[in-house]
Amino acid sequence: MKKQVLFIGGASAYDTYEDFLIGINNVVIDLERSKTVRWNYKLPERLGDEYEVIKLDMPNRDFADYDVWKIWLEKYLPLLNNNLILIGHSMGGIFLAKYLSENKTDKDIEGLFLVAPPAIDSKGSLGKFKLDLKVLPRLSEGVEKIHLYFSTDDHIVSIDELEHYKKALPYAYVHIYGDKGHFSLLEFPELIEDIKNI
Repeated sequence: MKKQVLFIGGASAYDTYEDFLIGINNVVIDLERSKTVRWNYKLPERLGDEYEVIKLDMPNRDFADYDVWKIWLEKYLPLLNNNLILIGHSMGGIFLAKYLSENKTDKDIEGLFLVAPPAIDSKGSLGKFKLDLKVLPRLSEGVEKIHLYFSTDDHIVSIDELEHYKKALPYAYVHIYGDKGHFSLLEFPELIEDIKNI
C-alpha cells in the first residue's frame, strides 16, 4: 500500500471583511510568477510511486476561515489511511498545528512537516488560525515525527515565530535556512529527503 501524503498550502486570513478588501486591493499580480510550477506541485514526481500525494485545496483561500477549513479536513480524514504524512506550508502549517493540538484524530500520523508556519499575529492577521500556545504541546501526542522549516530571509513569516514552536515542541526536528524566503521554491529536495527518511 502506498504511503499517503496530504499537502495543505498557504492562504490569507483577515479579521474583518474590510481588512480583506484592503488586502486584495494591495495584491500585486505577477503573470510570470503565476506560471511557475513550485515544489508542492512536484511532490508526486519527486516522491515517486511509493507515495500517493493528495493536495487538499481548502475553501476560500483568499479569505480563509479556520472553522471552514476544519470542516473540510474532517470530510477527508475518514477516507485516508493510517501512517499518514502531513505537510503544511504557511497558513496550511499553522492550520495543521492548531487542528492537531486541539483535536484528536483516529489516524496514526507518521510525520508532520510544517514549512514556514506562523504562530501568532506578528506580521499580520491570522484570524481564528492563531495558535493557543498553551495547548500546542499536545501536537506531539499524536504525531511520531515533527519537522519545522524556517528561513531567516522569509519576508512573510518571521524566524522569530520558530521560538514558539521550539518551546512547545522540544523534540521536533528544526531546519533553518538563510536563503529560502517563504519557501516559494521550484525545488525543495531537503523536504523530499526528510519524508523518505521516515
